[in-house]
Amino acid sequence: MTPARKRGDVPAPLILCAPKSRTYITLTPGLPADTRQIRPVVISAYQQILNLTAPPHGDRIISSSSGWIFNTTVGAYSLRVQNAGMEYTPSWFFGWTRPVKVAPRHITYGVLAKALLALYTHLNERGWRQARFEIWDAGREVGFATLGPEL
Repeated sequence: MTPARKRGDVPAPLILCAPKSRTYITLTPGLPADTRQIRPVVISAYQQILNLTAPPHGDRIISSSSGWIFNTTVGAYSLRVQNAGMEYTPSWFFGWTRPVKVAPRHITYGVLAKALLALYTHLNERGWRQARFEIWDAGREVGFATLGPEL
């Protein structure tokens, strides 16, 4: 029997693997969202990646000087992605959240596309909702993303 969740409890992350790849995401589901508004954001982001990696360009590292390296907005919702190592990381030793300086690990368009496939498959089967997720490739965290209301 599953214990009742208290108001404000954060659900445990789900580990979702992209089909036929070494790419997976750790998904923390958020609030439910209107499928007609949030689903097009993921579809639009995936289509942008297909266009950006079409020949002659091919797969490559998503580059940006800082902050969000990929941002797609449709209506009131956005998908925002950044390289791993750029966000605030919890420091259990000090007991608070503080920025930890680590060399950023870069994400490629191909890895992001596979992560979006894993996200889309899960949300399409289990219900569309806001989310945050870490993106992993070959056992290394390479990115972090949020899917939710435009800021």
